[in-house]
Amino acid sequence: MGFVTFRGLLSQLKLLCTSVVSKIQNHYLLCIFLELSRNQTHFIIAGNVDI
Repeated sequence: MGFVTFRGLLSQLKLLCTSVVSKIQNHYLLCIFLELSRNQTHFIIAGNVDI
């Protein structure tokens, strides 16, 4: 029982961390995107194609 509870807790913690990290990453990527789009629009298009 303890193991199942621990796994459940770990799962919730991982979900929370993933949520926080993705929000931070999205904000960071948005800032980079806006910065690049002002300077090098063609670079972003090339990057998106590569991804």
